[in-house]
Amino acid sequence: MAKKFYILVENNTQGMAIHHLLDEKGIENHISPTPRLLTDEAPCGMSILLPHASLEMAQACLNENEAKYIKIASLDDPFEPKRDRYM
Repeated sequence: MAKKFYILVENNTQGMAIHHLLDEKGIENHISPTPRLLTDEAPCGMSILLPHASLEMAQACLNENEAKYIKIASLDDPFEPKRDRYM
């Protein structure tokens, strides 16, 4: 099963700053709702979703720019491509 990586933030302002920073550096990322399984760890309903290929570059960029965030969490991707097939 594939993993999804989420940057957990304290608030929307922090999340948008990280999103714009990663965009400026050309690192693929997406604004995403914080998954329910992670809401105990993050007070904000917004997170930044990273593909696996961008994880190391994003971590280096966040450290280099001293970006504020709670943590980067990973979850198994529950998506089942054959879920709604009726054949």
